[in-house]
Amino acid sequence: MELSNSHRPKIAIIDPNTPAALGLKFMLQDVVPVMEAYTFGSFTELMANSPELYYHYFVALLVQLRHQAVDDSGQRHPHARQQPRPAV
Repeated sequence: MELSNSHRPKIAIIDPNTPAALGLKFMLQDVVPVMEAYTFGSFTELMANSPELYYHYFVALLVQLRHQAVDDSGQRHPHARQQPRPAV
């Protein structure tokens, strides 16, 4: 039984690493061919594309940590840890 595109579950992959996001997308489509997977490079990009339509989200750790550190007004949460700076 074929599902129409409007009835297929949608999964969002949020990862700034494009090759990793595409790799996960293709693996998921092989394992669960009835779903549609969409990739986003940031949480902001997902929010601009109807996030309520997605059944499940795969979020890169760095995206999650960045999103937790800043609230909706753009202010840093007082309990959020500073991101470590890369060594030069």
